[in-house]
Amino acid sequence: MKKYFSIGTRNMRLCQLSNGEIEMKFTDTWLLTKKILIGFVITLVPLAILAGGLWLTQWLAGSHAHAKQISSTKVVTYAN
Repeated sequence: MKKYFSIGTRNMRLCQLSNGEIEMKFTDTWLLTKKILIGFVITLVPLAILAGGLWLTQWLAGSHAHAKQISSTKVVTYAN
């Protein structure tokens, strides 16, 4: 006798056989694979944007930070 049950919001119908084993079909495996890949993309895209923004900020700030700075090493003394 087979029992069917669903997992998550989509009806991924897994079939539980009479001996207790769970049978997954190709569509179930494909759906699970797509969910995992989408999770990776959702995680990596914001991290890539953040890393790119930090790199760009450092690159733009670095070009202006090394500008020639005019400084005086003259010591001013006041006479009494």
